[in-house]
Amino acid sequence: MKRYLWLLLLSMCLFVSSAHATLIKNGSVITDTDAGLEWLELSVSTGFTYNQMLDNFQDESSLFYGYEYASRSLVENLFNNLGYSGDFYDPVTDLASKDAITDIYDLFGQTGDNCCERGDGMFLNEGGDNVDWLFYIPDTSIGNESVVRLFTDSFDPDDLFWGEGSSNEMGSWVVKSTVQVPEPASFAILGIGLIGLGLARKRV
Repeated sequence: MKRYLWLLLLSMCLFVSSAHATLIKNGSVITDTDAGLEWLELSVSTGFTYNQMLDNFQDESSLFYGYEYASRSLVENLFNNLGYSGDFYDPVTDLASKDAITDIYDLFGQTGDNCCERGDGMFLNEGGDNVDWLFYIPDTSIGNESVVRLFTDSFDPDDLFWGEGSSNEMGSWVVKSTVQVPEPASFAILGIGLIGLGLARKRV
């Protein structure tokens, strides 16, 4: 009987580990089930200054309520976890990095077409001065290059970057934590507890 209980417990644990996906998109929401994070497409947050977005995060009637600006490290990890190995400035030609940029483009959308189809987004202003931003271009039309480029201390938090009439718009890298319901894991913990209780009773 004990053997069957251990086999059941093992199968539950394997189910938990194999049930995780990387990034799942539903409408404009991108969920990273491994990290427990929910992102929004850049294209839904264009047309706002940095400070206007801060207000939206607190407005219960806003699409952005409950979200916050992602840190630079979170955005960089997002790319790196998909296989990007560049320096966040120079163009890349290796297949893994190019595929990662294409995946990001497919997930987070297009905000402009200056030079090429691209996505631009600002993230958490950790320095407290001017705002940093990062853009991605999956196909630069130059050789076989893709590019992700990060600029620091670029524009005032009250400025609408690019201005009116530009072929580009600036979005925002926004994120919030998600609460996963680990039902299989709960069953696994319950199984461990029951087995432990059974062993304790035998000793008594």
